[in-house]
Amino acid sequence: MKIKMKRNSKRIVSVFLSFVLIAMLIPLSGIIATAEVPETIDVYSEQAGYFVTYNLKNDKLPDGMEWDDENGRLILNGYNGTIISATGPGGKIEIYVYGTNTINGDSFGCLNFGEVILKGSPDAVLNLHGKNRPIYRVELDVYDVQLNIKADDQDGEATCSGMYNSSVTLNGSAKLSVNVKRNISSGARVYGLIDCTLTVKDEATVDILVDGIGSTYDVSGLNGSNLNLQGKGEVYIETKNDNGDGKSSVGDYYTTITVDDLSNYTVVGAKGESILRYVPAPKLLEGEASKWTSGSATGLSFKSSARFGDLREVKVDGAEVSSENYTHTSGSTVVTLKQSFLESLKVGAHQIAITSIGGTVTANFEILASPEPTATTVGTKPVAADTIAPTGDMNNVVSQLALVVALGGLAVAAGVARRKEEK
Repeated sequence: MKIKMKRNSKRIVSVFLSFVLIAMLIPLSGIIATAEVPETIDVYSEQAGYFVTYNLKNDKLPDGMEWDDENGRLILNGYNGTIISATGPGGKIEIYVYGTNTINGDSFGCLNFGEVILKGSPDAVLNLHGKNRPIYRVELDVYDVQLNIKADDQDGEATCSGMYNSSVTLNGSAKLSVNVKRNISSGARVYGLIDCTLTVKDEATVDILVDGIGSTYDVSGLNGSNLNLQGKGEVYIETKNDNGDGKSSVGDYYTTITVDDLSNYTVVGAKGESILRYVPAPKLLEGEASKWTSGSATGLSFKSSARFGDLREVKVDGAEVSSENYTHTSGSTVVTLKQSFLESLKVGAHQIAITSIGGTVTANFEILASPEPTATTVGTKPVAADTIAPTGDMNNVVSQLALVVALGGLAVAAGVARRKEEK
C-alpha cells in the first residue's frame, strides 16, 4: 500500500513538473518568435568598402528602402543598390517589394540571410545581379514576385552559377528567371543551380538559361539539385555550349525531378538533353465573344497564354487557316485574322481554335453584316410661321406692314360705328 502511494506521488509530481515546464516554454516561444524580426541590417557601401549597419527603427535607410515596423518587414520601393545582409550569421527577414528593384552583388549572394520571405505588389520585380552566386546559402520563399537572377562572370572562378546551396519555393504567381553566362578561355563550368532544391507551386513559373561561351567545359541547368513540380506553371530550362568538346545538359546524374501530376503538362526534351520543358495547357486571355462587322478596316485578334514560338496551327470552324490569312505576334501568342479572310466568312457565329505545344484554346466570335446605307431626301426646308426669311424681298415686308395698318383702321372704324348705333 505504501509502495503504491509512493508511485502515485511520483506521478503527481511528474505531471506537475510537466505543467510547470510547459508554462515556462509558452513565454519563451513568444520571445523566440519576436527575435526573428531583426533589429539591424547591414548594407554594403561601395564607397567605404565595407558593410554599414543600420538600426531598422531609428536610422535613415538607403534610398528606396524603409522599415515597416507595424508588419515587421523591410520595404523595397525603387531600391537600386548593393548587398543587403543580416548583422551576424543567419537571420530571418521578410521583404515586401513595390515596383522594380535591383540588388547588385559580387560573388557570394545579394541577400545574405539564413531565411528570406519575399512578397510584393502585383507589379513587383526584384533583380539580383552578380558575377557569381547571386543566391547563396539561403532559404527563400517567394510569393507573387518576379525574381530575376543574373550571373555574368567573365574572368573569375572556374565554376559559375546563379544559385548555390539554397532552397527556393515559388508560390502563387511568382516568376523565377535565372540567366547565367560565362566566357572563359578554358576549363570553366557554368551551372544554373548547384546543390539546390527548387519547389514550384500553384501558377508559379521557372525560366532558366545557361550559356557557356568559348572553351566552356561543362554547361548544366541543374547540377546536383532537386526540382519539385507541385503546381501547374510552366518550367523552361535550356543550356547552350558552343564548345564542340564540351557538355551541355539540363541536369546531371545527381539531379532529381519530381512531378506531382504529370497530366498537367506536355513534356518537351529530357534531363540529359539541352532543353527540358514542362508546358501546361494554354489559356485564352482575350477574344471570347468578339464581334466583327463586314466592311471593317481591321482584323480580329485573339490572345493565348502560350509562348510565342509554340504556335502550331490555327483553325476556324474546323478548317485549317493558311498562315497568309492571319498574323502571329508576341505578347504570349496573339493571332489576328486578317480582314480579307473575315470577309470570306458567312454572317453569323464561328469558332477559332489556336493550337500550341501545350494544347488548344478556342474562342467563339460573330460576323455581322455591314449596315444598310441610310436613305436621304432632298427638298425645301420648312420655315416657321413666326419667322421672316432673312433673304426676303423688302417690298414684301412693306406690303405686310400696310396690310396690318389697314386691318387696324377697319377695326377702329367698326368700333366707332357700333357706338353710334348704341346711342
